Amino acid sequence: GAPGVYTADWAVQPDGKVVIGGSFFTVGGQTRNNLARLNADGSLETAFDPSPTEQVSSIVIQQDGKIVIGGNFSQVAGVNRRRVARLNSDGSLDTTFANPVVLTLVRSVAIQGDGKVVIGGDFITVSNQTRNRIARLSANGVLDTAFNPNANGFVSAIAIQPDGRIIIGGAFTTVSGQTRNGL
Repeated sequence: GAPGVYTADWAVQPDGKVVIGGSFFTVGGQTRNNLARLNADGSLETAFDPSPTEQVSSIVIQQDGKIVIGGNFSQVAGVNRRRVARLNSDGSLDTTFANPVVLTLVRSVAIQGDGKVVIGGDFITVSNQTRNRIARLSANGVLDTAFNPNANGFVSAIAIQPDGRIIIGGAFTTVSGQTRNGL
């Protein structure tokens, strides 16, 4: 990054392009708000400009090339999207992905093998349902009401194992009522 560019996360696409997110307003001398894509040679891809209103903390590239982002934003591409959104591969907002309302920071996003999206962060509700710091969305962005691990502190990292099990890290001491200190 350049001076004044705080990058929170990045993801490499199969074509070698790199999507970067964080808290910044310019990349390579061009205006870019909090999310940008670099060509394989490191130059800015000028057509990619979704402009989230605030920090992007987590980026995941789906197998189909769509991009799921989490952070502290309230709009993407001028449309209300609270803390989680999915973009088409060209950077436009994917309006087929529901608009789950998350009122506080999403720190981490992961995609399961079945396309479901696991989010972790500081939140205590998702789409007006109690979800303490971790939630799962269907592949189209609707809250999975059967998934509710209930972490008692923020979740800052999520990894999906090949067998589908979910590993989380953060500032919690219990998950699902069981003692789990940070992992």
